Amino acid sequence: MDSTHSCQVEASLPAPHADTIEGCRPEALVSNPSELPAFFHPLRVRYADTDAQGHVYFANHLTYADEGLSAWMRHIGWSSERTEREGIDFVFADARAQYRARAFFEDLLHIHVGVEHIGRTSLVTRFVIHRPADDTILSMGALVQVCLSMPAREKTPLPDALRTDLQV
Repeated sequence: MDSTHSCQVEASLPAPHADTIEGCRPEALVSNPSELPAFFHPLRVRYADTDAQGHVYFANHLTYADEGLSAWMRHIGWSSERTEREGIDFVFADARAQYRARAFFEDLLHIHVGVEHIGRTSLVTRFVIHRPADDTILSMGALVQVCLSMPAREKTPLPDALRTDLQV
């Protein structure tokens, strides 16, 4: 590896994560806790989530973000049962992720989720996947959902009650 692209590994980092820092971007370490949305969903990495290189397969970060989003929606009172009662559903219109560091089998992760933007018919949520053991941000990004009326499955405005609950 070219020495101009390596980061120094601090002795205080627990193995096996010392190699997480090698070659990483220094901004992977959390410097300001306000970078993290307040709500988080704990998740332990399963062996099935890892790839042949021994770390979490990149696409699983979006699966984790979806799991965090579902937990957050339940937390604010909008479970799938509630959306069904309200006659709405959500579909993903966009997903973006920025990867900063690797996660490994058995890592305990915190999937932080919060509101980025509330549109007329859409909701953009921000996610940050954080490993508290070494205070490292593994990935961050956003999920864009569009609200649909059911059963027509046509785009519809977000319910006022949901807008209120999102702003708490």
